[in-house]
Amino acid sequence: GHYFAVLDRMEALRDDEFSFVCRWRTPQPAVLEKGVWTATAPSGSMMRVQSTDSLFQTAEHWDCDGAARPYVLQQYKTAKLARGQSETYQNLVFVAGEGRPDDFQARRAGAAAMLIKGRTAAGEHLALIGTGGRMPLEEFETDAAAYAVVGNRLHLAGATVLKARGKDGLRE
Repeated sequence: GHYFAVLDRMEALRDDEFSFVCRWRTPQPAVLEKGVWTATAPSGSMMRVQSTDSLFQTAEHWDCDGAARPYVLQQYKTAKLARGQSETYQNLVFVAGEGRPDDFQARRAGAAAMLIKGRTAAGEHLALIGTGGRMPLEEFETDAAAYAVVGNRLHLAGATVLKARGKDGLRE
């Protein structure tokens, strides 16, 4: 594959105000510019972490974190949630370099889904990736634990039901 779509969901066990921190670490030098954290390897390849949300982020070099001395991206969120409600971090992670001219952008397509658009050496790329069964596509209903729509292909994991709307209505 060309990237990882990371959907990290936290569900409230009780009504309360919550603070969340998502951390990414790398041994390679990394910088945060325009919401994208980029770590550069000695080979020149670059790993990028891009959130689908506009959120407060910090990028630091933790010189006092043992022998690793990592570069760390921290993403912060706060939310007032009722029991059973959830909050999600959505991040796209990919590597690009001389031998891999990939470039992608991600945006939130729902509480548990992201739309990924970009290009690879093979051409243009568009995908919808999500979890939890409820797809942001009116034509489909499923109970899949995870799904990916890439081009004209639909991939489902943990599904027992798939319904598709056609000219004649909903069909299983």
